[in-house]
Amino acid sequence: MLRAVLKRDDCKHLADPSSLVYLGEEFPKLSEVGREARDFALLRVTADEANGQWKSGYYRLDADLMELNARLLVLPE
Repeated sequence: MLRAVLKRDDCKHLADPSSLVYLGEEFPKLSEVGREARDFALLRVTADEANGQWKSGYYRLDADLMELNARLLVLPE
């Protein structure tokens, strides 16, 4: 489910970039992930948004989903 569309600078309010796990260019297949790892948040960086810090592709945010939701609700507009 799409939860939010963010500006690249807003991502730093969600998680430290060093704590993200790069998954590659392809959307991850849940069939290849163990059941315990299926509840996670994804961040997608498009080729237009990629820069020296962010590669194009998908990142997994290993954080509490309720905490991420709370952070999304207070992002500056």
